[in-house]
Amino acid sequence: MEKMKTYELNSLGSEFRWKATSEENATLDFIHQVCGAKTLDDYKKYCVDLNVNDTLEWKEITREFILSSFLGCDIEHIKVLGDNLFGYLSEEYLVLTDAEADDATHKWIRESVWAFDMSFLESHFNFKCDEKVLASLLEIQKNTSENCNALLLALIKDFDYFVSDAVNSDGRGHFLATYDHEEHFFEDYYIYQV
Repeated sequence: MEKMKTYELNSLGSEFRWKATSEENATLDFIHQVCGAKTLDDYKKYCVDLNVNDTLEWKEITREFILSSFLGCDIEHIKVLGDNLFGYLSEEYLVLTDAEADDATHKWIRESVWAFDMSFLESHFNFKCDEKVLASLLEIQKNTSENCNALLLALIKDFDYFVSDAVNSDGRGHFLATYDHEEHFFEDYYIYQV
């Protein structure tokens, strides 16, 4: 069994001591254990790596770090592809805050109203449809696809409620995770495979 060493962290007027092997990389969970509930917010943006010299090195947590921790891979394997979009091997992931996920879902739905089921759309129209009007709208939707988006958008009574209803029915993952339609919550971020 490897010998355990004691490390000290002095910050913000507080002192913490814990035991770890020199090879151990402290994860976010480790920081939570070390800091406890008292100063967790102060430490949430940082993680500790114990290097070969047994010294402490503070690193700011990035979205790349969050994704590598979620996937269980080295951060070097995560590639930045764009705003909040990252690659790992041949896979792509969005890593978003809750507010960013809401905004992205809202935008996605606004641009793809044409793809919604007509009965769902009808329940949000600003008028009552008879069968002839509904059949005509369905034919337009079928024949013009995304070209009828503006028309269908204009018929929706309350777009924010429409988005809320869609998200409540299917979840944000249905719209943002084009690969598997799953939303994963990890360390205050939402991760979507696209």
